[in-house]
Formats: sequence, structure tokens, C-alpha cells
Amino acid sequence: MTRRKPIGAVGSTNRRILWQLAAEHPLISLKMTRIILLLAITILMRIPAAAEPVLYPLPQKSNASGGITSLSSKARIEGADKADPNAVALLKARLSHGDADGRITRVLIGERGDSAVAAYFEGVPERSGAYRLRVTGDQLVIAGHDGRGTYYGVRSLEQLIDADGKLATLPEIDVTDWPDVPFRGAVEGFYGTPWSHENRLSLIRFFGKHKLDTYIYGPKDDPFHSSPNWRKPYPPAEAAKIRELASISRAHKVDFVWAIHPGKDIQWTEADFRAVIEKFESMHGLGVRSFAVFFDDISGAGTKADQQAKLLNFLHEQFVVKKRDVTPLIVCPTEYNKAWSNPTPGTYLDILGETLHPSIHVMWTGNSVVADLDQTSMEWINRRIKRKAYIWWNFPASDYVRNHLLLGRVYGNAPDAIDLLGGFVSNPMERAEASKIALFSVAGYAWNAKSYDSKSAWRAAIREVMPRAAEAFEVFCSHNSDLGPNGHGYRREESVEFAPAANSFLAAFRACRVNQAPDPQTVRPEFERIRQAPAAIRTGSTNAGLIAEINPWLDAFEQLGRAGVAALDAHTALLSKTPAEAWPFLAEAYAALARMAEIDKTQNRNPYQPGIVTGSLVVTPFVRELVDTTSARFLSQLSGRSQFRPGGITSTSERESFPLMLDGKDDTFYYCKSLQKTGDWFGVDLGGLNKVTRIRLLQGRNDDDHDRVHQGVLEGAATDDQWEEIAIVRDSRVDVKLDPPKNCRFIRLRVTQAGSPNKPDVWTAIRSFEVNPVEVAALRTDVVAFEKQPVRSSGQEVSISPMLEVRPFPPDKYLGLFFPEVVDAARLEVDLKTAGPDKIFSLEATPDGRSWKPLATRTDATLMTAPAVGKIIAVRVRSTQRSTPSVTLSKFALTLNPSSATDSLSALTDGHLDTSAEVKPDGLSVIRPPAGKPPTLVTVLRATGNTSAATLEAVVGTTRLPLGPLAGPVTWFKLPPATTGIAFSSNGTPASLRIHEVVWSWR
Repeated sequence: MTRRKPIGAVGSTNRRILWQLAAEHPLISLKMTRIILLLAITILMRIPAAAEPVLYPLPQKSNASGGITSLSSKARIEGADKADPNAVALLKARLSHGDADGRITRVLIGERGDSAVAAYFEGVPERSGAYRLRVTGDQLVIAGHDGRGTYYGVRSLEQLIDADGKLATLPEIDVTDWPDVPFRGAVEGFYGTPWSHENRLSLIRFFGKHKLDTYIYGPKDDPFHSSPNWRKPYPPAEAAKIRELASISRAHKVDFVWAIHPGKDIQWTEADFRAVIEKFESMHGLGVRSFAVFFDDISGAGTKADQQAKLLNFLHEQFVVKKRDVTPLIVCPTEYNKAWSNPTPGTYLDILGETLHPSIHVMWTGNSVVADLDQTSMEWINRRIKRKAYIWWNFPASDYVRNHLLLGRVYGNAPDAIDLLGGFVSNPMERAEASKIALFSVAGYAWNAKSYDSKSAWRAAIREVMPRAAEAFEVFCSHNSDLGPNGHGYRREESVEFAPAANSFLAAFRACRVNQAPDPQTVRPEFERIRQAPAAIRTGSTNAGLIAEINPWLDAFEQLGRAGVAALDAHTALLSKTPAEAWPFLAEAYAALARMAEIDKTQNRNPYQPGIVTGSLVVTPFVRELVDTTSARFLSQLSGRSQFRPGGITSTSERESFPLMLDGKDDTFYYCKSLQKTGDWFGVDLGGLNKVTRIRLLQGRNDDDHDRVHQGVLEGAATDDQWEEIAIVRDSRVDVKLDPPKNCRFIRLRVTQAGSPNKPDVWTAIRSFEVNPVEVAALRTDVVAFEKQPVRSSGQEVSISPMLEVRPFPPDKYLGLFFPEVVDAARLEVDLKTAGPDKIFSLEATPDGRSWKPLATRTDATLMTAPAVGKIIAVRVRSTQRSTPSVTLSKFALTLNPSSATDSLSALTDGHLDTSAEVKPDGLSVIRPPAGKPPTLVTVLRATGNTSAATLEAVVGTTRLPLGPLAGPVTWFKLPPATTGIAFSSNGTPASLRIHEVVWSWR
């Protein structure tokens, strides 16, 4: 790290030099010397001293004098023979950066009790990892409470060394430091592809560098960690890898904790108790000295608290105590979060608290599976387990949102909870190198929570992981941090610095007039940065593993930037030039979005959340709205007929969050924070008359929220002064089908009585206000654990997103998919990871939403398949027994039959510029205008880059009249009277055309 030499006030050394100057040069008078001295003091005092060096994690106490010194490679090291050998080896490696002319000649190193550093432990607590680092003009002291502390002292010294030149400069500083939490690091406990051996070695080195002391090895997909092979020793090749991991961990002061997961099939017999001991013995022989037992995500006999405690106490007495070199055990309980725990006193958690040996650590994820920590929740769990909970924090774990990268800030955990933690480990992504962004910050929070600043730690992490392209990588990380809608309801901020400019631009853009157009320069530079960042990251990175992990997201991110730049250029061209000049930019925007879609369909093909999502919270919605609305305005100018995108309307003054009501997402909402009054209304302007067949309304921040319209009426109008009633509204969820359809431009929800009977003073939240929604399917369930699971559609398959945790499925409860209209379904597959599922569950379907019939089902292990579903409006799996089995929602997928073939030429007149059709210019395919008055002009929008020769013909009755050649991407033709269609001809030359749109005009 390069640091500028600080300049302070002129001291005795400076004065001595000036007096010597006067003595050696008689022409310089004493008076002149004094003047020079005063001028020097004046100038130097105006130059601020260098800021105190920033160390990560931030130290508990640090005092820099502002002075500067240097470290010599020939310094004399005292205490090396007794000090921690790993710390000494690291120190000697760093001394090689020094120079023989360095000023420090004496280095003291050692642990508490060593004579070399005995005088330097004032203020250093007796806590593992505590240390003191003292740098003065002629001496360097590294004093650790233990070997780990000494090692950490050297790691802090590393950050102070200027290694750019031969001379290693150091600030004069005194650091007294220790960790808030005794155990800090990561648990490899995610579902999905385990880390590679190289990933683990890289992370262990990273942990040592950043003062993380714990790595818990518990990959869900390691069969020798869990069922079926937890009783068996590792094969030789895998055992050798474990041995190396344990060895490297010791060198970097990391506890390598090997976890066993026996709960799926443990028998609670003496033989199984001995089997666990034998497995631990085999791991001990590989160099493992720390152990954990996991009972998470299991069901059946393995969940018994008394038996779990009996096994753990047995392991403590018969293994930990007898070995003498093994650290206390760690257990992940079955009830590992508050939402899934029995609150009744004397149950599972209390049994563990009362029965487990006090030295055994109990893991905990918080109030739910994925949650941030606060003081109240920590006090609740600590009372029950009678010890400080050992936190398993499920971030940046992304096994339930595998199409996202979680590269944002680490925030949300309260500083005042830190003293209540017995340990803090992060469960990261399966992408190990990308997880280092979060793990760097986890180190900062767990080491010194009260001084932890998430933003500065995040930026420091980016510099650490991508030092040669930090600026570009920060752009990438800032737009790849949110999780999107997910079953755990856990979200993160994204695009924080860009969002205000984006929102301001869109507000002006939605109300855009030529003389009031928003300035593209307020947002264009960010899209240029997005476009350029991937290339800069690839060029600047020296971490090939990281690039391999994020490469598909880099590809998509670049296309997102290209789409944004092109869309802004199209918007500018449409306002200041002719429509024809906007089309190439629109075509490029759509092409970039199409490339993003292709990346999403072909990359990261996991069976749970396949695909690539980037910039999903702010940037991608911004681009899509900009492209769609600009294309509507473009088509309006070409056709002479207005085309619009829906917009929000209200009688109140609060309009800022309207987009969240119209974004098609059920977990975002428009929120009017004005007190609701009778007569208030909220609605949608469709932009023009539309045939309305269905209205879907979803109110409240959630279904139980009181901030909604409790008594109201849904109304429609062709103009804003002719409202007609459509339906009475009493519920948070409204789904109205209009038969016959109504021609409306405006739809609104009007309040007929403000508030609710229990709360008259409410605000109004609307999650979705959809007119003629295009909906593949909706989740329907009365099992609380599954009610937030997203529904996904890919090709002909509609599925419910898996939930890999084990949850109860009560009697006569159901989980299913409901469709807005009858669909033709081929096959239903449901896998709840339960033995004999056909004896517990029934697969059922309904053609009308009322009468349910069982489906003929075949069973293969835990997978149930209904191979011939037929025409239905809903399918479900229902529990038919009185028992409450524990299940894992591994698969719920319905395959639809292909829809009937449609004429591909319809894409040419569908009003959507992102669709296109391949046209054979043989004159046989006729594209016809809408019924009514014949058009007078036609504009043909060709795919950019398509240069096939073709001419256009007008069809007038049975006559063909040549109009002329297609000269470029945009060609318009005046049509003869009574034109009934157009056709493309190649004059006998075989060719094909890619056409995006044929636009009719009646000018």
C-alpha cells in the first residue's frame, strides 16, 4: 500500500539543519537564517499531516504520531525463537521488502509471557487474537496475547508497509487490538456445487490475511459429511485434501472445523455413537482439531433434542476431553431459527440449553432462515440455550437465488448485538472468489462492530479483490447486490448512488414533451461505465477463478450497458431528429436485450434458479421502461396514431412510487402516505381506449396489512368524467373478469369509506394494479411455510421455486399452481423428498377451479409423476393423512403442451419492435392492414445489417403494384388508394428478409 510521507511542524532537527547552513555559508546571515526558518515553519504548518493509516479490520485502538520511519531487511529480530513460528516466518518474508539503510534496527516479537515483549501488554486483553503493534523511530514491537495475536500483529504490519520501492516506509503508530467475537469466518453450508479444493485453499489464505479464524467444512453435497456415508472414512484422495486443508489452516491461524451431518439416518444406538467417534478419530488422524455436528434440515427420529444432547455430551466426554488438543464442539440444531422453533417453554431449545455441556456452541440463524441480528432477538435465544448463540448468518448465500450475484454491502446486523454472540460465521455463495467481497466485511463487523462502516468496508473489499480495476469492479458490484423476489423475503439495496438520477430522469421522461425532455447526460455516463466495466475487469484482474465465476454476469452486464446507451440515443433522436434516425438505436437496444435474454437462457443452467440476472432492482427496469416507452412514441410518430404504456393516476398528490404498482411484481408497492379519505382514488391510465377483459388488484404491503382500501369500488371510464362501476372491493386481493369486456381508457379504485372498522386512520398501499394481465400461473397454498415461494416459467415448464429446508406439511393442506385460464398440461412432477409419497399425498387437478379430481400417478423413490394431466385451470399436491410429515420442496413442475401453431407473420404488425419475422420475398405472403379505412402510408422496419435485395408491392384487390426497393433499415412508401395489403418480392433472386415491424399510417 503506497503512502505519502507526512510533513509535520518544524522541530529541532529542522532548526539544526538551518543553523548548520548558516555556519557553513558565511554569506547567509543569522538574521536571514531566522527568516528562512520562519518561512519554512509557515509553509510547512499549512500542509496537513497525513491521515492516520486505515487498517482492516478497523483496530479497537490506534494512535499515529504523524511521523514516518522505515524498516530494514537487516533489522535485528529479538524473541523469534520463542514467538509463534508462523508469525515469525511471515515477518521475515515481509522484511525482505526492506532496505539495508532502513532506520529500524530492532524488532521485538513474542507472546504474553515472553521476555522480549513483556513490557508491552498494557491494555492488551487476555483474549485470543489480541495484539499490540508499536512502530517508533528505531523500534518495532509485535506482542500477541497468543500465537494467533502475534500473527495478526504481523498481518496489520503488512498493511502499513510501502512495498513499491526498495525502502519500506512505515508510519509511527501504536495499535492495541482484539476481536469482539471469538470465532469469526465462514461455514461452507450452502446447497449446490461445493467449493473446489483450490477454492478452499484460497479462502483459508484470505481468512488468515483478514483475521478470520474459523472455516467450518459442511458441504451439503459431500456424502462423507452426511448421508449415506458419514459412517465411512474418506477415500485416500479426498482424505489427502482434508489433510492439506487442515495443515494450511493451522499455518494461517484458522480453525478448520470438520462437520458431520448424521441426522437423516442416525439410529441413536451405541453403534452409531461409536461410529461418530470413529469418524472423528479418522479426521483427527488427518490433522483436524475442531469438530461440529449438524442436525439442520432433517426430519424424523434425528430431530429428538434429548438424543442429540446425549450424543454431543458423549462426544465431549469421550473425544474432546480425552484428546486434549481438540476445541469445544459446535452443534447446528434442528430448530435453528426463531420462526421454525417451538416457543413453548421446556421444548427443543430449552432441552439443549439445560442438557448440553456449557462448552458446546449452539448455532443460530436469527429470527428466520435468512435474517439480520438485533439485540432483542439475541437475548431471546441466549436465554433459551443458556449460552451465547453462535451465529450462522445466511449471507451472501445464494442457493435460493442462484441466478443472482450478491456483491453488495454487508449491513443490517446491529452493533449492540455483538457482545451477545458466541461466534459469527457467514454462509457464502457457491462462488467462492466472489464471496470474498462479503467476507472481507464480515471480518470487519465481527472484529470491531462499533467502528464498522459498511460502505467504506465494501469499497476496501473491492480494492482488495480487484486492485487493478477497482473502479470498474465497483460499478459491477453496485448493480449486482439485490436477491430479487425470493421465498425468504430477504432483500438488499442495489444501485444506490445511481437510483436518484434514474428516478428523476424517469419522472421527467414519463411526462416528456419536446421542450421539456430530460437530459440524458444525467444518466448516460453510468450506462457507459456499465458497458465498459466488464472489459476493464477482465483486463485488470489477476484472479482467473473470479472471472470464471462471474463471466456470464459480465457478459449480460455489458449488454445491459449497451442497451441503456442505445435507448438513450434513440430517445434523443426521436425528440430532435426524424423517427427514421431513432430506429437503428432502438434496434441496437433490442438486440442487446435479446443477447441478455440468450445469456439468461443458456448460462448457469442449475435446476433451481437457472439463468443470469443483473441490475434487476434499478438498472434493468429503467432500461426496459425507456426502451418500451420510446418504441411506443416512435410507433406513434410513424403511424400518426397514439400508442402508450400504462401510467398511474390518483386524486392525491403522492405519485412518486407509481412504477412499483405497475411493475408486475407482488413484493413491491405504491405507497400513499396521506391519510385515507372517502372519495380518494387510485388507478391506471391505459393511454387510449382498450378492451378490458380482466383486472387484478393486490392491496396492502402484504395480505394482512391494514394500509389498504377496505371499502371501495372498482370503476372504469372511456373519458375521465364518465365512470361506471365494475366491482365492489372489500378484500386485499381482487381478480375481476369482465364479461362482456368494457372499452376503457381509465380504471380506478375509489374509496367509499375511509379506513377500516378497527383503524380509521390508514394509508394506502397497492402492490399490483394490472389491467388485462399476462399471467402464466399463480401460487396457491395454505401451508404457511410455502406461501412466499416464487413461481417461475421457462419455455413450456411452469414451476414453484424449490425450498431446500425441511418444513412440516400439515394434514389436508395443499400446494399448487392456479392459471388465469384453462391450459393444456402434459405432465406434473412433484418431489417432496419423502419416502412413500403416494401413501401420504395426492396429486390433483381441476378444470374449473371448483371440482378437484385425483390424477393417475406413478412413483419413483420420492418423485411423484402424473404423466397425463389434460386441460386444467389448477393443479396441486394435497396431504391425505392425519400425520404431519416433514418435507423438502425439491420439485413442483408442470409441463404444458405446445400451443397451437400461429402465423409468424403476425409479429410484423403486433406493435412490438422486439419481435420479428423471417419473410421470404416471393410475393406469396400478404401482410394486411386492420379492417376499416385503407392506410395511406406504410413504413417497413428492417433488421439492421440485413441487406437482402427486395422490393415492396401494394396489393389492390387482385392487382400487384410495385412500390420500390427496400433501401435501408427504415423505408416508407405512399400507398395507392384502396390498398388491401403489401407483399415482398425479390425479382427472382432467392433471399430472405428479417422484418421487425410493418407500420400502417392514415395521414
